[in-house]
Amino acid sequence: MRTRLQFKLILLFSFITILLGVSGSLAADCNLAARLAGEATKMAADNPSEAVKKLEMAQKLCPQSIATSYNLAMVYNQQGQYNKAVAQLEDVIRKSPKHGKALNALAYLIYDSDQTRALELAQRAVATDRHNKSFKDTLAKAQTPKYPAILNMVVALIDSNGNGVLQAGERGTLQVTIANTGMGVAQDIMINPEVSSPVPGLRLAAKQKTISSIPPGESRTVEFSILTEEENLPTDKMIISVKVTEKYGNEPDSKIIAMRTKAHDPPQLMVADLGIADTSENGQIEPQEIVEITARIHNAGLGEARGVKARVILGENVFKAGDTETEFNIGSLAANAYHDIVFSVYTSKRATDIPISVSIIEERAKFNKQEVLDLAFNRPEKNAPQEILVASSMAALALTPLALPGLSVDVDLPPKTGQHKPNAVAVVIGNKDYENPGIPGVEYANRDAAVMKQYLIDTMGFADHNIIFMQNAQTNDFLKVFGDNNDHRGDLYNLARKGKSDLFIFYSGHGAPDSNTGQVYLLPVGADPNSIKFTGYSLDLLYANLQKIGTEKKVKSLAMVFDACFSGVSSAGPIIKSASSIGMRPKMPILALPNSAIITSSSEDQISSWYKDKRHGLFTYFFLKGIKDTVEAGKPLTLASIKSNLEDVDSVNDFAYRLHKRNQNPTIVVDMGMVLVEGKK
Repeated sequence: MRTRLQFKLILLFSFITILLGVSGSLAADCNLAARLAGEATKMAADNPSEAVKKLEMAQKLCPQSIATSYNLAMVYNQQGQYNKAVAQLEDVIRKSPKHGKALNALAYLIYDSDQTRALELAQRAVATDRHNKSFKDTLAKAQTPKYPAILNMVVALIDSNGNGVLQAGERGTLQVTIANTGMGVAQDIMINPEVSSPVPGLRLAAKQKTISSIPPGESRTVEFSILTEEENLPTDKMIISVKVTEKYGNEPDSKIIAMRTKAHDPPQLMVADLGIADTSENGQIEPQEIVEITARIHNAGLGEARGVKARVILGENVFKAGDTETEFNIGSLAANAYHDIVFSVYTSKRATDIPISVSIIEERAKFNKQEVLDLAFNRPEKNAPQEILVASSMAALALTPLALPGLSVDVDLPPKTGQHKPNAVAVVIGNKDYENPGIPGVEYANRDAAVMKQYLIDTMGFADHNIIFMQNAQTNDFLKVFGDNNDHRGDLYNLARKGKSDLFIFYSGHGAPDSNTGQVYLLPVGADPNSIKFTGYSLDLLYANLQKIGTEKKVKSLAMVFDACFSGVSSAGPIIKSASSIGMRPKMPILALPNSAIITSSSEDQISSWYKDKRHGLFTYFFLKGIKDTVEAGKPLTLASIKSNLEDVDSVNDFAYRLHKRNQNPTIVVDMGMVLVEGKK
């Protein structure tokens, strides 16, 4: 019996035999084709028709034969069968791209119909044999234009940043476009640009460039790089002339183009402004308090700053809070551009100051900068925006002032008057974070309250210990301070001194009416919007208890300020979702107490808006601004002056419409003559 190996060997030998048989068959066909081709060659001159037949038969027997295809093309051409000759030569070139004779013959045949292609083929033929006279003659013929080329040139200067001025260190481009609108092929086009008036620190990367040919109806574009040196380029004008030559004298007219150059403007890196967000939201830094600091890194120069990085350096007794970053990759900063970096810190009890520096690093060390941040304990933080100079138009090389947006808020720094009211008592409440998901937060309520407290101390002369300050107050907090239906003697009552105290109450947060009765409530942060009469603090109850306190304590004056709307709709959306606020008219109570005043941020059915850019309620911002402007002008602060400020054309209602497209009209009722701050004597 045969083994498996024997079967494998038998199959292998059988396969080889088949291959040899096929190969032998192909070889035999090609040998016969070669014999027929030889016979055709001998009779081509006397009997071209018979020669064609033999060559066509040879090609069928051995289609891969390049020689047979070439010879068939020659005989076709001899017989005047132009298209067949061209097709055979194209086939030869596909099979053998460097077949010099085929390239030359095809160039010769198609010269009259396609001079551009003929020129290309002739150039390729000469490349295969540079000494072949026949090839060179065909190339000379292909290069000789049958019609003139008509060339037009367009030149352009392009600077990298697109401002029309080539600045020191910037790369420019000279772009030259040449179009051929004639009927002939343009050949050997030489483009020669030259800086007509040499400028120090500027050069062309290439002196000339060549375009081999431009067929009729086509165009070609070449570009020349313009290099400038950052240190040496002056403020001047670069003039470039562009000349072009063409082999047969069909060159376009020369062109001259100019662009201004600009000497290097260095960047000027600085910390332009600071802003803080402190945990207590009073705008002041206190020991052990976590403070988020925003530092504005500004390029105050006229040149771009490159590869900018910032590193925060903390001094003694100052520490990073949590996972805050202290190193920042800023990248490029254009002239007048800025980038804010944000980091969080806290200090220990040992700290007497706040030593924090910011190191600003540019990829060119000479432009590095390190600045100590102007920070201090228990001081309202404010850095006014600085006036800076920037280039308004680099092309005009002119300078103009531009204000950099500030991080700080102007009203956050209360004016200090030296006024002293040791018996005055205040309640300041900011309700920002509501617990019920049906009640949106009041974004800036806590900031409103914290800054208001500082105004009471610094501007109005209240003692800190006489200010009841609450943020995110619950129902029990309201009851503890103002009392309930049965007893009005809460914390406010206990602090007021009979016949000596002025009372001031400020509230920033939500207010809303009961959807059934219209009775108005202040909303503690734990209030339920659908059970307001049980979980809110009634304004009727507040007024009733304040009237009792005022009467029993014989208070000198009472001022109440509410940055809250009582319509059931807030700047963040509806508070009472189970009832429509449209047509809901809250019933505002009346306080019948001599020498008292009530200031509300909006009319009964309006929305009290926010002022995001200033990080305050819109009403609170202009209320504080009116106080600040009046006091700094040396005038007495009365309710009449506050009313005038709030109703000014550039105040609350105007800005509410600008920012939110709605009206907001603050109201002041009762005593207009009440004096809150005495004017300068």
